[in-house]
This record gives sequence, structure tokens and C-alpha cells, in this order.
Amino acid sequence: MVGNVWEWVEDCWHPNFTGAPADGRAWLDSGAGANCSKRVNRGGGWGNGASALRLSNRDADAPSKHSNGLGFRVALSVAAPPPAAAPPLPVPKP
Repeated sequence: MVGNVWEWVEDCWHPNFTGAPADGRAWLDSGAGANCSKRVNRGGGWGNGASALRLSNRDADAPSKHSNGLGFRVALSVAAPPPAAAPPLPVPKP
């Protein structure tokens, strides 16, 4: 979902994705040109043109920054339910 507000994420700012975690966890290390005094925000907001409205669009701001164009999304990971049991196979009649 993009286009409402820029979405804050936990990652420290890095100039590119070299060395980024491949498993989806936040990128919090301070190496590889990182600037942990700034955090990443993604997606573009209502004040941006259509070309800015994509998840790969990113910017960085100090965590103390606030505006009506920055926000966050609350999410909860939920364990997947166990697979449903397969129905019993029909027994052939003699």
C-alpha cells in the first residue's frame, strides 16, 4: 500500500542494498556506509507525484522528524494454521 504517507521502517539508512539482510529482518548495522542517525522511509505520500509512489522509492530522515506526510504501519506476524487433514480414501467394495 503506497500513496497515503511515507512509511517509516526500522532500517538504518544505507546508500545502496549491498550487504542487506536477505531474510526480511531490519538492517541495523552501522557498517557499509550506514547512517543510523537517519532511518529509512518508503513509498511516497499524498504530496508526491505518481512517479514517487512505489515501494522501492526510499528516503531517510532523523527519527525525531515528524510531518503529516510520514507514518507507519502496524503489523502482526501470525503463525500459519496447520494443514487440513486429507479426507479418508474410499475403501473399495469386494
